[in-house]
Amino acid sequence: MADLPASPEWTINGTTAETGKRFRFKLSQLGDYELGYADASNFPLATAMATSAAFPVGIGPLAIDARKYSWSKRPYWGTSNEEAKPISVPYPTLHIYDGGVYDNLGLEALFDLSRNEAQGAYRIVASDAGAPLTSGFNFWGLSPFRIKRLLDIVTDQTRALRVRSFVQFLRGEHGGAYLRIGTLPGQLFAKSPRLVSDSQSWLSDTEIELARTVPTNLHSLEPEKFDLVERHGYETARAVQLAYPYLLGDQQGKVA
Repeated sequence: MADLPASPEWTINGTTAETGKRFRFKLSQLGDYELGYADASNFPLATAMATSAAFPVGIGPLAIDARKYSWSKRPYWGTSNEEAKPISVPYPTLHIYDGGVYDNLGLEALFDLSRNEAQGAYRIVASDAGAPLTSGFNFWGLSPFRIKRLLDIVTDQTRALRVRSFVQFLRGEHGGAYLRIGTLPGQLFAKSPRLVSDSQSWLSDTEIELARTVPTNLHSLEPEKFDLVERHGYETARAVQLAYPYLLGDQQGKVA
């Protein structure tokens, strides 16, 4: 992790199976607020990134030998890091799943859900590329996919609660934006409080639907699909900036 730059601040999120909390990898530390934290400077960046592939059921968690690290923990929430005391983690091995299990948007690093406020002077732009919950239920009685369906429902509802809180935050006097995959620029412009005039050629609704439904799996992504998703991501950000420039601090709607 020592290879990460000091700025911008990086946080790679995982989910601790033992505690159910957000496990974070940062330049200086790794851990979660219930376990405590340890020095992360010698932890491989590639291994931290691998947690994104540690999806439940299909692929197992990343195992970390907790005994290799010196752990410390603050006495209670709100105290400074200098007040942290050495502790012994009760689990010899930690099992870290993909961060999306706990917070698929990765908002917790910047946004306090309980207080509905940013954790610092941030202008938060949340990019949500999560697949929407599909409709239908057609699994035979003992199918393991029934369990996956229940997990998908729980995950979808958890994300929905976080999104609602964040969107409510954006409706106040705060900068930032919520960018959702599958957004149709025309619909944004129709709802915009300002007249949007732009000569850019946009993806068609059919192309946007193709970008939205690109599967997340272990297969190599074809270059044309990668380019389609990349362009859709750019156009979504561009459309939000044109329709609601004040959210991003740009009254003229210009691209920085």
